[in-house]
Amino acid sequence: MVLGELCFFVVVQLPLALAFRVRSSVTDENIKEQNAELICSWSSNASETPQQLSVSFNNISVLTCDVSDLPYNCTTDLSSTNKYEISNSASGLVSFEIHNLECSDQGTYSCQIYRETPTLQSISSSVLSIKVPPSVPKLSNAETDVPDKGVSIRATCKAVVGYPNAGQIVWKSFLNGKPFHVDPGLIVTSLKAPEPADDRCTLRVESQVALKVNATHQNMTLACFVTNPDFHPSAAHKCTNPTTDLCSQTNPVNVVSVITRDVALIGGAKAWHANRILTTVELTLVILAWKKLL
Repeated sequence: MVLGELCFFVVVQLPLALAFRVRSSVTDENIKEQNAELICSWSSNASETPQQLSVSFNNISVLTCDVSDLPYNCTTDLSSTNKYEISNSASGLVSFEIHNLECSDQGTYSCQIYRETPTLQSISSSVLSIKVPPSVPKLSNAETDVPDKGVSIRATCKAVVGYPNAGQIVWKSFLNGKPFHVDPGLIVTSLKAPEPADDRCTLRVESQVALKVNATHQNMTLACFVTNPDFHPSAAHKCTNPTTDLCSQTNPVNVVSVITRDVALIGGAKAWHANRILTTVELTLVILAWKKLL
């Protein structure tokens, strides 16, 4: 170095934001009315110490934590103090329980780390999605006692079919406990049936079935099943346990036949008796009635 020559040193300072790395995560399967977990974790170099963790939901602050030293101390920024609770706290990590999930809890949760002087921020966000399971269907307006053939039986089922992937209500028919095919005579109509207390994550459907009956439908039952791609992809083979099979079943169909009425009339006239042989006229009436029923 020549005497009198100046020497310059260039100091390069990395952006402070690189000193902290923060990560966030939420549980995968989040069911309505259950709890979810949000985890905020971070790493820092030895020269930078984080002072504060802020948790926001859809850009609204919900929690503020002092993370300058263990144990971390967090306070809620909301009026509802029971919604969030620290479930675990360790060096560089805080996890929170989000209690009793509602549709309104669905959205983006962000973890932000700060240093007081100078202000240093690192942020990470995660999206919490909520699933709503389908409900056991409620059976109503089940009319299974009909006076004669050609009269329709009707039944209605209403149920929550799930969210965000909506399911549906399907109907099955059984005769003496075994599957019984009645299509195409079975007419099914379905429509949305919201109730006043339902939120935007609750999809409620009402399904009505109608069938013109004949003698072959005697003792037949109808059952409605709720299916959903996330919880119940297909209907059960039969309605054994309504709670686990998500089903509801009607009473057996009772067709009051023409023969029953004719026999009652003959008996009322004291012409029918177990120990006497039918007259030609009585036998003819029975045969004609039976043909009419079929």
